[in-house]
Amino acid sequence: MSDSKFSVGQSLHHKRLPKFEPFDEVRLKVVPRLKQSGLSGDEWRTNVGVQLMFKSEVIHEQPLGGNMETAVLLLGHLLVGSACPIPDRVLELEQLKCDQPGCSNDATLQVTILEQFSDRGEPFDSSARSMQSAATARARTAMRTTPTA
Repeated sequence: MSDSKFSVGQSLHHKRLPKFEPFDEVRLKVVPRLKQSGLSGDEWRTNVGVQLMFKSEVIHEQPLGGNMETAVLLLGHLLVGSACPIPDRVLELEQLKCDQPGCSNDATLQVTILEQFSDRGEPFDSSARSMQSAATARARTAMRTTPTA
């Protein structure tokens, strides 16, 4: 397990993984309740509750329907609505816990990232010189791959 915290200068920063999700576990469960009525009598009723979790901690909990089918149909709407903006507790836990999806252990490792790259393998560097040299390299590559007549 590793935690992707990195240092820049004297500060420690957290680097979010590219496929981060604010919830790593969803629980649906039938919740029984006793309805008491003096007129029609007491009876057991059920509802389905949902728990949205992150790092083994319940972040959001609410009833979601009278039966499992209804709850499953409404779940997508609840997930989207609860994830934007990312809940404050998720942001707090993200700083303290391991970045491996589903792992709820405390972070144990901090690393210094020397150089970062894009998904295509291009180095991230915002200096004008490197941007110019990258553009020149791309132009040279384009010239090499252009077929000659």
